[in-house]
Amino acid sequence: MIKTHADYQVYIAYIHKWLENVEIKDGSEESSDIARILSDDGVWVTWNIHSFYQYFWTLRGVADFLMDFYTVPELMLQVMKATWKLNKKYISVFNRSSSPLLICNLSGASTSVISPDFFRKWVLPELIWMVESVHPDKFIGFHLTGKLQDILPIMMEARPDTILRFESPRFGGDISLKEVKERYGDQICIIGGFDPHVFVQGCREDIRQETIRCINDAASNGGYILANTDHIPEETEIEDVKFMVDVAREYGQY
Repeated sequence: MIKTHADYQVYIAYIHKWLENVEIKDGSEESSDIARILSDDGVWVTWNIHSFYQYFWTLRGVADFLMDFYTVPELMLQVMKATWKLNKKYISVFNRSSSPLLICNLSGASTSVISPDFFRKWVLPELIWMVESVHPDKFIGFHLTGKLQDILPIMMEARPDTILRFESPRFGGDISLKEVKERYGDQICIIGGFDPHVFVQGCREDIRQETIRCINDAASNGGYILANTDHIPEETEIEDVKFMVDVAREYGQY
């Protein structure tokens, strides 16, 4: 949607006009209904929010978007501030809902794409602000894939409750689940680490071993939620996913 620098100004004006006129439904009643239906099955009703970086990453296109930070940094500051106003409204509704967990999407913000210095300057300030804006009785997590080792210490400065999804080094990551547990397991709840490729490239025994590996690497003393590192392939058989859950229930009772 954003093809030129001038288009940013159009989009900023749209955000301001939207904020002036929108009537946002509270959402607390709906999320309470969902939580009541699902909570007995161990399901949390989570809310998702886009960071400024990820939001415009999709609207502008990767190459042009990254160049904009170097060619028109003042404009990007304006864009960031406008997006914060939008997210402030969203977080206020989340805080009034019954959902306990807000996940901030940081797709594209790993060091597979940007440098740690870039992350600190353009991504970290919003993360700190989000954590401070979320109600103290609720939780907030950061979601991203790719290489994380060099920016994990920076993300930790924002004091999140959880970080996900921790891809294996053989599939684009650069830090193992075990290393994450050793370094940060006493500070955050770790979510992820399960390689979803085994659902289509492996057999039931491969699924079993991958489940056990994740539990062994990250579940000691709690603070770990078993989950896939990214989307489960659509050709995956649902029975194989249920098998993973069954293995986790059986093996995780140690």
